[in-house]
Amino acid sequence: MKKMAQAWGFDLIIASSLFSIGIIVFYFYTVNHTDETEETYSRLLYDGNNIAETLLSEGYPADWSAGNVVKIGLTNDKRINATKLKYFYTLATNDYEKTKTLFNTNYNYYINMSQPMIIDNVEVGYIGEKDVNPDNLVKITRVTIYNNKITTLFIYMWN
Repeated sequence: MKKMAQAWGFDLIIASSLFSIGIIVFYFYTVNHTDETEETYSRLLYDGNNIAETLLSEGYPADWSAGNVVKIGLTNDKRINATKLKYFYTLATNDYEKTKTLFNTNYNYYINMSQPMIIDNVEVGYIGEKDVNPDNLVKITRVTIYNNKITTLFIYMWN
């Protein structure tokens, strides 16, 4: 009878130790993972807001093209300029990494609007690089005027 009690006591010690180690590992993983996710989210939100403000400016120079652009902006008189939208679409299609550099971000992005974007008489769904299953997706929304209609501009950022 004494040997059975000792075996049961030893099993209890082993089980308690494994349970304690599991709780400690879970705690450290949860604490570290949450901080990293919140920091990434904050950076994505910050970069997304900067891109939104940049896109809703005139850009630099004011009559920029793909060859001389320093700052990508899509508006003139607070309205989306179809020519600048076309230049942005062409630049993002041909040299997506350059647009990320101009936006000063390391994160991926794409933009679309609540109404269809028409470039060279063709409807374009989005500008940028779209991922089907992104990590840490952030959506920024701004209101603007496009084709004389109030339109919502959406900027999606992810890593």
